[in-house]
Amino acid sequence: MDHRVNAIVCGSSLSMSGLAASLRTNPALDVVRIPADAAILAQELDRRHPSLIAFDLGELSGDLVFTLLRDHPGVILIGVDPSSDGMLMLSARQDQPISAADLVQFLTEG
Repeated sequence: MDHRVNAIVCGSSLSMSGLAASLRTNPALDVVRIPADAAILAQELDRRHPSLIAFDLGELSGDLVFTLLRDHPGVILIGVDPSSDGMLMLSARQDQPISAADLVQFLTEG
């Protein structure tokens, strides 16, 4: 049986609808789209255990985003700004500690 990655697309904007449709074309992803509602999101988190949540930056509160990072550290959050087509990727995943030199290199080289 093939391993499929569970993903949630959260938001009601046309951009989020397009993102969900685009992601669904990838056979490795199992995508569900939901409104930006904390209660519905909590239900889907418990039911689906997603690896990825894409959300409209204008529709989820910052408090909810930080709660997601704290309570679900393995989930990658991708905030989408439909007004600028920009994305912000957030993760609470713990990697090996890096040195100050590594951090400077990351910041200067991208």
